[in-house]
Amino acid sequence: MAGEVRVTPATGEVLVALLADHRLGREVFLAQVCRAAGVVERTAAPLMTRLEGAGLVAARMEGEGPWTAGRPWRRYYQLTPAGVEVAVLVVAVDQLPVGSIGRFGASTRHGL
Repeated sequence: MAGEVRVTPATGEVLVALLADHRLGREVFLAQVCRAAGVVERTAAPLMTRLEGAGLVAARMEGEGPWTAGRPWRRYYQLTPAGVEVAVLVVAVDQLPVGSIGRFGASTRHGL
């Protein structure tokens, strides 16, 4: 991993949402991450940059131009293998009773 990321409640929500998409084998763009994680874009955008810098998320720009799709360029995200490990850990720790080892803060509303 290139760096470390403190796993706040928002970080945990984003990682859990990305894990759900990873399990379905798909990449997602920022608006999809925000909807799934229940966070606003101004929170998610810098968070995704930090996760990418830490080697937990891989990102790419879409191949077709916005003039073809009639919208701005999209940046697609997916978990890296290291990101999958951390997201699984977030889910596992969130299942523990509060006070035993601690919590990262991700909720279990994603049903994982």
